Amino acid sequence: MSERTLAGVDGEPVATYRAIDKGPTPFAVFLHTEPDVAPEDLAAAAVVTLAGWKMATRDEALVAALVGSGARIARRSTHMERRFPGSWPQALVPAGMRVSPLSADPAQLLPASLAAFPFGHDDRADDSSDDDEARELAELLAGEITGPLLPEASWAVLDARDRTVGGVIVTRQNDGLPGDGTWIAWILAHPELAPPGTGSALLAATLTALSTAGEPHVGLSVTVGNPAQRLYERFGFEPLARNFTLVLPSAH
Repeated sequence: MSERTLAGVDGEPVATYRAIDKGPTPFAVFLHTEPDVAPEDLAAAAVVTLAGWKMATRDEALVAALVGSGARIARRSTHMERRFPGSWPQALVPAGMRVSPLSADPAQLLPASLAAFPFGHDDRADDSSDDDEARELAELLAGEITGPLLPEASWAVLDARDRTVGGVIVTRQNDGLPGDGTWIAWILAHPELAPPGTGSALLAATLTALSTAGEPHVGLSVTVGNPAQRLYERFGFEPLARNFTLVLPSAH
């Protein structure tokens, strides 16, 4: 993901961003607005230069300006953070399961990922194929989306047949945004194969590893309305900000 510059109607820079592939639609992320640029000016540049793209931002004034320019809000999420030191619920690994370090091989996690995020899921783009999901997972594990993988804090839950029924990907994010540092980029449980308690076991293992390593905090993002937010709150995560994903209008 190389950094790109977004120019305004006068040709002057109004923001920088990074582009990633999340399905067939390009996605602008890690948006940094230049000083003294009004949300309306940034929105005007975005809907022309990035017509048809998706964009992620925490700037609610920019969201309002983009919506006023024809953009559609596709996802609302909450940025949450857990600070260390502290305590969290003791979570036993479900019977017949074991927690193991997560492999950087996307094949280990892909079947559970596709089951957890099927077509129509709030956390999956409407136009994302299984191949798109596989490519994004590979890029995430390779450190190309939210920073390098932290293998000491990333785990898989395996059943007696060595099938991965749950997993958590923890990365190191450093893009000058609030919440930079350790980041839970992905946490999931197979909807059919994972027993109750899988998510708790993954969180407990991750928090223990990060706390032991002396990390000051860890963040994550959860879709508004996702019941998983209650699990995160039980483990001491607190909401910090709202995130928005928007679909910019297509060029006419």
